[in-house]
Parts: sequence; C-alpha cells; structure tokens
Amino acid sequence: MKKLFTFLMALAICVGANAQSADRAPNSNMTQSKLQKEQASLITSGISQTNVPQSFYQTPPKGLVEIGTETLTERYPVYSFYNYSYTQSIYLQSELGAADNITQIWYYFAGTTLTNSNDWTIYMGHTSKTQFSSISDWVPLASMTQVYSSTFTDPGAPGWILFDITDFAYNGTDNLVIAVDENKADYDAATNKFYSSAVTNTRSLNWYSDATNFDPATPGDASYCQAFLPNTRLLIGTTPSHDLAVNDILPITALVGVPVTPQVKVRNLGANNEAVWSINLKDGAGYNQTVTNSVTINSTQSIVVDFPTWTPTVAGPSQMTAIVTLASDVNHLNDTMHSVCQVVPVSYDNGYSYGYDAYSAGTANARVVRNPLATGVLEDLAAGTSADFLACAEYIDGVVYGIEYGTNNVYIVNGDGTMLLMGTLSGVTVVSGIAYDQLDNVIYVADYNGSESILYSVNPDYSTNLIGTIGSYIVIGIATDADGDLFGIEIDTDNFMSIDKATGAGAVIGALGIDINYAQDIGGDKVNDVIYGALYTSTGGWYTIDKTTGVATLISAYDDEITACAIVPVLETYSVTVTVTDGTDPIQGANIVVATLSVNGNTDASGQLVIADVAPETYSYSVSATGYVPYDGTFVVVDQDITIPVVLVSTDIAEFNTHVSVIPNPSSGIFTVSADQNYLVEVLDLTGRVIQSVNMTNNNASIDITSESNGMYIIRFTNENGTGIAKVIKK
Repeated sequence: MKKLFTFLMALAICVGANAQSADRAPNSNMTQSKLQKEQASLITSGISQTNVPQSFYQTPPKGLVEIGTETLTERYPVYSFYNYSYTQSIYLQSELGAADNITQIWYYFAGTTLTNSNDWTIYMGHTSKTQFSSISDWVPLASMTQVYSSTFTDPGAPGWILFDITDFAYNGTDNLVIAVDENKADYDAATNKFYSSAVTNTRSLNWYSDATNFDPATPGDASYCQAFLPNTRLLIGTTPSHDLAVNDILPITALVGVPVTPQVKVRNLGANNEAVWSINLKDGAGYNQTVTNSVTINSTQSIVVDFPTWTPTVAGPSQMTAIVTLASDVNHLNDTMHSVCQVVPVSYDNGYSYGYDAYSAGTANARVVRNPLATGVLEDLAAGTSADFLACAEYIDGVVYGIEYGTNNVYIVNGDGTMLLMGTLSGVTVVSGIAYDQLDNVIYVADYNGSESILYSVNPDYSTNLIGTIGSYIVIGIATDADGDLFGIEIDTDNFMSIDKATGAGAVIGALGIDINYAQDIGGDKVNDVIYGALYTSTGGWYTIDKTTGVATLISAYDDEITACAIVPVLETYSVTVTVTDGTDPIQGANIVVATLSVNGNTDASGQLVIADVAPETYSYSVSATGYVPYDGTFVVVDQDITIPVVLVSTDIAEFNTHVSVIPNPSSGIFTVSADQNYLVEVLDLTGRVIQSVNMTNNNASIDITSESNGMYIIRFTNENGTGIAKVIKK
C-alpha cells in the first residue's frame, strides 16, 4: 500500500498558527492613531472604584497573599490591545513570607472580554533582583519554571481570574518573578485591562506587538519598564481542609436552536474527599439547573459535571454563572465563575462547499474555509478550534458536521467558521469519511482500522452500527448523490468506487485519473446530483467526479490541502404570487410581509404581489390593508410556483349588517343567516376558498361548517341588487 504512510503519518503537517489580521498594521510600536484610540477608550470607559465587585474587598482566607489594591488600569499582566504581549513582574520576599508551595494565582480583570487574549503561558522563578534596571533587564527564561499553559474561558465580566498552576516551591529567601506570555494572534479593545497598583521601584517589564510573537528565550528590549505591579493573589502554604473550586464552564460557543450539554469543571483543592456538594448553573435567561452529589470528588481531583441540555434561542453573548456549594468550604473566593458563551445563528450560503484547510503553502494552517461550487476559489472563514484537523464533513438537515481526525470528535461547523463540539463517535477507529442519505435519513461513516475500511451507520447519541467491510482499501472520503447512492474514493489505488449501503461492500467504478495523497474529502450535491472532490496530489484542487467512469475533472487548482468537504447546494427556487381581494374586487396597496424572506411589499392594481426566488420551505406571512382586518397565515413551497388567494374582511360592514343577521355568532359551526330578501349565501375561508354555498329560502339559510377549523370566516351575500359580506367566528 504505497500511500498508507502518507495517510496515517504525514498529515501531521496540518498543525499551524492563526493568520495575521489583514486590517492591522504589523508594527511593534504604537502608532499615533492607535494611541489616540486607546486614550479615548479609557476616558469613556468609566472605570472607577465604584465599578469594583464586592468580592474584590473580601477578606482573603488563610494562605492567600494579596498584593495591590489600587485600581489603575495598566498593561500587566498582559496587554490585550495587541496581538501578543510578554510581561515580567517582581514580588518581594517581604510580600510573600516563608518558604512554601505556591499553588494558585489570581489577577483582577477590569474589562468585559478577553476572547482574543486568553492563550497564556505563566512562568515563575526566584530572583535576587528588586527591580528592573532597564528595558533589557529581563530575568532569563532558563531560570524560571513554566507553571501554566492553556487557553482559558473568557471571563466576560470584571473580577478575579483564577489560574490553577503547577505547584511552585517558593524558597522563602529570594524574591519572586512571574512572567506571563500571551500568544493569541488577535486583540481586544483597549478597555480590557487588569487592575494594577503603583510601587516604589520599576518592578515590571512589558513588551507587545501586532506583528511578532515574543520568544521569552531570546528577549529583546521591552516596550516599558514601569513602577507598577498587577494586582495579584497567590495561594501559598498549607492545603485548606475543605475547598471546592469552579475551574471552567463550557461551552464558550453555541448555535441558536442547537441543543448542547453544558459542562462545569470542578477541582477539589482541599485535603479531604467531598461527597456532599452541589453546583448551580444559569444563563440569566431562564436556564437554571442544579446538579447534586453526582460523584465523590477526591482531594486534588478534577471532575467535569454534565448539566441538562441547554438550547439557546437568542443570538449574542450569554452570561453563564456557575456556583459550587460545599457546607464546610473555607475558601469562597473560587466558588463562583462567570463565563460568556457566544451564541450565533446557524447560517450558510447556498452553492458553497464548507471545509477545513489543514495545510496551506501561502497562508496560515488549521482554518475553516469555503469555496463556491462553480469556481472552487477558497475563502477563509476562521481559525479551526479542534485539536486536530477535520478529516471529513457533511451537510445534514441544514447543518454542517465535521469529524476530527484521530479523536472522532463530532463538530458543528457554522457558516461563519465557528466550530462547536457536539460529541464523540464510539465503536470506530479512525473515521475518514461521512455521508448522509437524505432519502432514508441515514448517516454513514467510513472507518479505517489499519488494514481495511469499514462502513458504519451513526445513531443520534453518536454510537455506531457496523454494516460491513468495504474492502482492503484506504477509503479517504465518501458521499451520497441525489438518489441516495453511496460512493467513495480510495487513496491507495486512486480509484472511485460504489459502496453497498446494506452490506458495506465496495466495488471499483474507475480510476480518478490523478495520483491523490494525504487527506482529502468528497461531497455530494443532492439537489443538482453532482459529486465534488477537494482532492490533493502534490497540491490541492477542486474537482467534479463522473459517477459512471470515476474520472475527476479539475475546476480550480490551489496550494492548500482541504481535508473536509460539505456541500450546501444551490436550491431550486420558485415564485409565489399573493392575490388579495375583498371577496369580489382586488385590493391595491395591501401590505404583505414575509419576514424570513425579507419581503415587505404592496399589491399592485390587480391585487397581486409576486415574490421571486423562493426556496422550498414553510413560510409565515401577514397581510394588512387600511379598512380591513389583518390576516396571518402560512404557505408551503415544494417543487412548483404557487398562488395564494387572500380575502380580507372589511372593518366597516355596519350598513350591510343592518339587513342581515348571523345567529349565533360566535358559534360551534352551526348557525342561521337571515335577511330582508333572499340571497345566494357563500361561506369563504380567509384564503378565498368557498367552503359552502346555499340559496336562501324565505329569507333564511342554515349553515353547518363544523368540519372546518376554528377561526374567522366570511359570509358573502349576492343577488340582483348587489353583493355584501358579513363575518362569523367558529370556535
């Protein structure tokens, strides 16, 4: 198998860094315009001592050293207004006390978000320095120890941020240097700073840049050498007897209308095991759940607590708050955590493939991308947030799902590039392809176990059902067509194949005609019945694949290795004609609103409004006109143009009603109409459909519409003297 190694091993090239923001000048020095922007934002931020939460003034527990109480907003421990920053700060032995382990560190955040500045590495070390003598007087990295490195949850609000570090053995003699390296290639507003306090000597160094990520091992000159310290808390000394802490809240991203399982991470920092505890989680908008005593949390142990399903309904930031309760807890400063979950609407553009760029020769790797089906030209969306690349993807019931290589984690990939972890496939080894049969509503995955590819179906809980062996192939991608037929590409012999959905057996259709290598994927346009491929030889390209011969035809070449391919098809569209009358004559100027189509228009002289390019779906609409009762309804577009008749009821029918009566009204559907002369009586629903027609006898008629739905109906009276209407309510 000539390319087994390239499939299983060489894909490690996918790991990459975020691209430099195109709209920001790569300059390590502050430009005048940026300085002005920062000054303006600080003037208007309103930061003052009255903004400080009450927890800032709580008496620290035993073992907690608090250094700094002023509310100056400086550039320490990070400078979030730039892509990258690195700081060092010196803490004196007289501030720290005797030798002991430092187990936790807090910094007080005075802003609202660190979404783009939360990738931190923290170092600690001993030093004889009492101050920095110049902008080049860094403490060498070799004399420090890394105690923390992670991307933490955005706090979303002011307050102390806890970092649960690897224990650092402070010697009780030297001073302490703490270095913070912020590595996320993005920035937040200038107001998102931390509180600092003024000190006598220059005890902090700060470096920052938009263009270059600082290497602490080979430091250049700092941007500032200043007499400030970030307000800091250090937990030093004996382990408390009882102490549960909230460490993290997930998710940090969610999609409108998509159920997720919130999780809270809790760590036992106390000396005792804890069996009686509870955690409350709420979103401030109706979600409020408590989990009690799900498991004993042993000393030093961390657990992740799953909460009942949360389905966000409104786009925007959602404030999540988790509170752990332990009756004997001696440290309440870490009981509560606030986190912001960004809720975004699910949205895609038709006629695009959404995928994952694992390797790019010219730009950054590990990106969510898309390309038009017609041209194949890549468009960057966002940095990928999975640990490894997405090996495959599929568009399923209006949502793109991707599967991470190696872990088999399942992600939703939104149209803006946002990725949301949903679960993990079980019962499989290395999933290399995913396809959805929309006719039978079945999801399939291809799995490679090291010697052969196997077909599985997927259950809603992400468990899998074995169907059968595809064969001794390395299937690198699968797709279904408009008829629900299943196909795959095989990387060892470069063939296109059919796959039996009942048995899993693969059968070669023909050669692709190109020598494919590394990771790639195929996808099916189930509306226009086309198989596309994001294929890779020594460079990448966008192809169509002939289902009868297997031959791949290049549409567009690119350098990138696109490893996932989910097709959002160009949908057939139809016209919808809304015709509005009063039961007899057209109504000109009636206003028609279809919110989901962004339609807000008026009828013409014939009482019509034509809505073009409407995709198959169910839509709600409303019709209103001066002098008429408004009407709300729905219409369904399936596979053809449609016309919707709407009859509006006049709000001024008193003159005609003096000559007719409808008794009873409202009614259960059986009523009598009477008049001063005989009429043809017609009962219409609000779409204009005549549901019953009766000629009066002796100026009376009995009507029975009990088989119809409850609501308003129109009664039309017609004879040689004219036409009039009345209305009746069935309930």
